[in-house]
Amino acid sequence: MGLAFGLALGISVAHITGYPANAGFPWPVLGLMLAGLGLWAGRRLGYPLFLLFAILSAAGLGFAIACRSHPPNQAGHFRHPATPASRTFTLELLAPMPGGYTSRWTAVLRQGNATPIRGRVLLEYPKESGNPIWQPGDLLVLPGTPEAFPGPSNPHSFDYAAYMASLGIWGRIRPDSAVIRHYPVRSPGWTHRLQRLRMAMLGSLDHPRLHPDTSALLKAMLLGERSALSEGLTQAYRDTGAAHMLAVSGLHVGVFTGVLALMLGPFRLFRKGRRIQVGISLALLWGYALLAGMSPSVIRAAVMFSLLALALLTGRGTQSLHFWALAAILLLWFDPGALFRPGFQMSFAAVWAILHFQPTLMAYWPWQGPAGKPIGQWTALSLSAQLGVFPVSLFYFHQFPLAFLLTNLLLAPLMGVILLGGFVLLIGLYSGVAQEWMLTAYDFLIRGFHGVLYRIGNVPGIRLTDLAWSDTAMGLGLLAVYLGGQAIRHRKATYALGAALALSGLFLRTIMEDYQARSRAEWIIPHRTGASALWVRDGKGITAYSDAPADFGAALRAYRVGERLAPAHMLSLGQAYRVGPQRLLRIDSTGVYPADGAPTDILWLSGSPRMHMERALEVLKPARVVADGSNYHSLVALWKESCSKRHIPFHHTGRDGAYIQSWPSVRSPSGVSSGVQQPGQ
Repeated sequence: MGLAFGLALGISVAHITGYPANAGFPWPVLGLMLAGLGLWAGRRLGYPLFLLFAILSAAGLGFAIACRSHPPNQAGHFRHPATPASRTFTLELLAPMPGGYTSRWTAVLRQGNATPIRGRVLLEYPKESGNPIWQPGDLLVLPGTPEAFPGPSNPHSFDYAAYMASLGIWGRIRPDSAVIRHYPVRSPGWTHRLQRLRMAMLGSLDHPRLHPDTSALLKAMLLGERSALSEGLTQAYRDTGAAHMLAVSGLHVGVFTGVLALMLGPFRLFRKGRRIQVGISLALLWGYALLAGMSPSVIRAAVMFSLLALALLTGRGTQSLHFWALAAILLLWFDPGALFRPGFQMSFAAVWAILHFQPTLMAYWPWQGPAGKPIGQWTALSLSAQLGVFPVSLFYFHQFPLAFLLTNLLLAPLMGVILLGGFVLLIGLYSGVAQEWMLTAYDFLIRGFHGVLYRIGNVPGIRLTDLAWSDTAMGLGLLAVYLGGQAIRHRKATYALGAALALSGLFLRTIMEDYQARSRAEWIIPHRTGASALWVRDGKGITAYSDAPADFGAALRAYRVGERLAPAHMLSLGQAYRVGPQRLLRIDSTGVYPADGAPTDILWLSGSPRMHMERALEVLKPARVVADGSNYHSLVALWKESCSKRHIPFHHTGRDGAYIQSWPSVRSPSGVSSGVQQPGQ
């Protein structure tokens, strides 16, 4: 475990320091030196110092691996500063990627202006241009420039650029589909053949006898394709604590390997049959992982089950923690960015908690009979897993399903039937031998299960929502879980005291964050294409001015939760505001503005007003101009030029993100905000 911790520590330090480009060379050498020093210390000074040097050695290696694997540090990668600019690229298609308004494919660059180049990109083109007959492995030649993904436009909003970087995708190309030259590959590699097989299987699940929700569940549960899931169905799984069923993960791989063990059981009757059984099982397991799209969740599950199979084969099945750490080391060695994915963190936290807490919970389970013991085992497993993922889940999703135990107890008897039946139905539909009664029966089962989930999810108060949880709180929570697990496993008061101190620190940190929220005031012009809004926050209270509040619902909720604010007070937009010490004047689509000569600190343009910009700047004399996302880009470019001539700072939320101004909180003791005045109201 110490090596896994050291490796994660080094990767974290590299992430915090921005992956220094020149940091790759000395760290492996330093790591080997520390390893040698650790061996000497282990012999002369004892195990504690040996462990310390081993962790430092792993940290050095982790730092070096993370820096070297960072794409901008890799020679030949399109994000490397020394890579020459290209205008024509050759791409190799990998797999289609679900998208909302555009058709998208993941692809890997092969050439740029006839020069070898590499790097994974996202190819986007308009859906109205049709659905070209592309297959994984095909080559495309097209003009364009890989552009960086935009960062979050509003505070606490989802960081799409960081998410794509965690998947190894560092840019996107958005060409006109008319200029793309397509070159089909008639003899693709075996990985591309598996991707084509996956696409064909996904198409076979669109059967008229299956309800769309049933078809969408099969695609997500068996092949890792979640784009067909409706928002209502996805939310129902989240609200009831069954969201893990929608991703190909350890639960699905466990059922798959269990079925393989039964089918290949006769091999154990022969000499060395156990090795043959394990070898065939691992080959089929990784074949299924490839077929399921090689998502991070299925790779994690495949690695863990592969190591478990090897442990059982070598008679080391009791050393679960060592293989847990080995799985983490292998995954981080080949993909350091996995450390910062929620799925990686939740998977390893859940398995660690199960290994530490489930035996103790089962020891106190009162019903140990044939009927009560399976219920106790599943209850202990669910409670342990939820305890492990609780800090991570709150940090990323800000909610906690209170019905997770009930849902999992209902799910336990059906899980094997649902998955095994899904595999049989998938093979039957793809091969064309599925009978109508099979489709009807399976569809009836899934629709009934979804009905139960919807009813549980609609119970008032069934989940806790809008829970603010910072990265510091997540760290302290994970530390408390770790020390608590160690206290239970080793029965030492030192670990119990450490867990109590971590919980105390978490409590004090929560109080401090709440105090900081009460002492802050700011106003924000958020970004949203085609809409305008103004958020004014004073302490923990917030007023949202907008004529289209639904357009800002998700962004406003993310900001409220991230800043620990109360529900927003909604009002319509006006023209003039005095926010804190500044006067804010808004010119909307009418282009009308007062010419009273009153000083204007911030001129806010929205709705693409048709006006003479030079004259408005002369009359209003603003200290700064802000254009939000409701304006045409052509007008924004002209306004920016006019402001540049007069040396007036110009802020466009579509390029620069939300405009934020802060000032000391003026919230009165009664709790009524006095920082906002809107003339005319």
